[in-house]
Amino acid sequence: MNRVTQTFFRLTKIDPFTGLCSGICTAEEVDRDNEILDYNKSKPYFVSWSNSVYKDSKGRSYGNVRFMHNDQRPVGILVAPLSFDDAAKTISVTARIVEPEAKDMLAAGILTGFSIGGQYVAKTPRADGTVAYVANPSELSVVDRPCLSNATFSVVKRDGSTELRKFRQPTEQELVKMGMLALAEAVQKVQTRRVNPNARIAMGL
Repeated sequence: MNRVTQTFFRLTKIDPFTGLCSGICTAEEVDRDNEILDYNKSKPYFVSWSNSVYKDSKGRSYGNVRFMHNDQRPVGILVAPLSFDDAAKTISVTARIVEPEAKDMLAAGILTGFSIGGQYVAKTPRADGTVAYVANPSELSVVDRPCLSNATFSVVKRDGSTELRKFRQPTEQELVKMGMLALAEAVQKVQTRRVNPNARIAMGL
């Protein structure tokens, strides 16, 4: 079986203090590769995957969570059973991210969505030009590129209030400003090395 194309879905809620985040992990909708999940046929595989992880973890996890599909970098667990919406044909999850770096990336808005990794069980071309596929998941990842271009999520604060955050492309002026800041930092490093040669060692240069 071939590996499933990595499809990204936005996070809907994040608690930056506990690392809890939730959102859709997969849905029966056309993705960037012109493929569409067969929800009904894939659902049993998602149930089996989650049950297997739950058993292996002795009830502590409903699914393994990785960073950007890196099998050498587990960063968290699913803390609740998968939520199946048969009418909307979506699967939602709630994860707790415990790795400090990944947790900080969630709070900063760098990691913005979920993505399922696994195997294709079957692929079927459809009359509209898309390809329907049955997925057998083996992991869930937090990623930096959600499926929807207008991706948003809500930050849950300690007092229970929520703050909506929207992601957008930086403006041309902002890109120029970022470039100028990067240039200034590079110049400062060069000047530091000239003033204090030993700084090369401290900076790892």
